[in-house]
Amino acid sequence: MFATFDESIKSIKQFVGQPEILNNIQFLDFTTAPEMLHSGSKAVDLSGLLIRIEYAITKSGAKKLVLDAFDTMLLNFDSVGMVHREIHRVFHWCRQHGVTLVATTGTPAGYEYSTDVMDYASDTTILLQQIMENGLMTRKLRVLKLRGRPHGTNQYPFTIDRDGVTILPVTDTALTAKPQTRRYKTNIPELDRMLGENGLLLNSITMISWQSGSGNSLLTYKIMASALSAGI
Repeated sequence: MFATFDESIKSIKQFVGQPEILNNIQFLDFTTAPEMLHSGSKAVDLSGLLIRIEYAITKSGAKKLVLDAFDTMLLNFDSVGMVHREIHRVFHWCRQHGVTLVATTGTPAGYEYSTDVMDYASDTTILLQQIMENGLMTRKLRVLKLRGRPHGTNQYPFTIDRDGVTILPVTDTALTAKPQTRRYKTNIPELDRMLGENGLLLNSITMISWQSGSGNSLLTYKIMASALSAGI
């Protein structure tokens, strides 16, 4: 279930453009729906929104919910305290109904009321940034919080292209490929000893370099002859 508060459903479908994905998603358009806010004798709240979501989820059987640009709805409230209350209310409703929720928001500085309470109320908080470095734009991702589990705390660059999202955790990369162990001897005892007793690594690249007349070619011929003798 994808509930949008900012962009129209038509626009979202146009940019996604993948029928195999769209066919499995149901959309709720909250961009122009004042009835989702209840403002009778009580203060404004999200009762209407929760009623519509609950009806749609019950009807479809969906167990995953996206609230896209959720913070734009919170601008309808008159105080930070009311914002915090309604955020907790929505999150509690999702937990109570076994619904996995992903909500997107802008940065607090860009809105009238801070939504930083989401960091405390949510189980996971992921921060996305666009950073200009040396005239180049870099997208970066950081997991600020992952409740109950260890996680990478560094800031990782990521890209968005036609193939989707690619994250490169540079600081977590490890050399996992097994090293080449097959070797062959040059049959020059001292050189083989200097190279670790067993000579050159098979399929490796070796550079022999010095001034003209130093014996580069003769040494190379000797190594080549040893390889041929060994049947390599």
